[in-house]
Amino acid sequence: MNCLILLSVYLLNNLLVLIKLIYLQVLKTLIEENMNVLKFKKLVESAKVPNKATSGSNGFDLTATSKEWHDEFQAYVYGTGIAVEIPKGYVGLLFPRSSVRKYALTMANCVGVIDSDYRGEIMATFRPTNPYQGKVYNVGDKCCQLVVVPAPEFEIKEVDELSDTERGTKGHGEADENK
Repeated sequence: MNCLILLSVYLLNNLLVLIKLIYLQVLKTLIEENMNVLKFKKLVESAKVPNKATSGSNGFDLTATSKEWHDEFQAYVYGTGIAVEIPKGYVGLLFPRSSVRKYALTMANCVGVIDSDYRGEIMATFRPTNPYQGKVYNVGDKCCQLVVVPAPEFEIKEVDELSDTERGTKGHGEADENK
């Protein structure tokens, strides 16, 4: 009789442990699905984890793991050694860091777009702005920042007319004229 009771208690304890483990796994899955998680993968050993400088920062700083000069583009191409999984419904925007003002560089495409289905290395291309002032980013420097923002889906519809606005078709500085 005592053996039967001990066996029952043992099985009940193991069942409770198993239930707790299943519960924790389900909870973890629910948390990951409902939280904003940005998954990234290191493609090279020297890659740095993307990080924000402060809790109020929106951009994740990315560090250069490679630097190549491309004669064809007259530009430096910096590899970050990481790939990210931008969640569906979002887009990653790659911007120069504010520190770019200390360098003789400008980002070649101004803003890079990283679509949610892209899984390759994040790379940034910078062109020298002054061939006589040679300060550029080097491997190990934080060279750009990734900002992830919502990107809603839109249906494209051709129409004969667009709605009227006060501004209308004024652009390229015309909207400020006659104020």
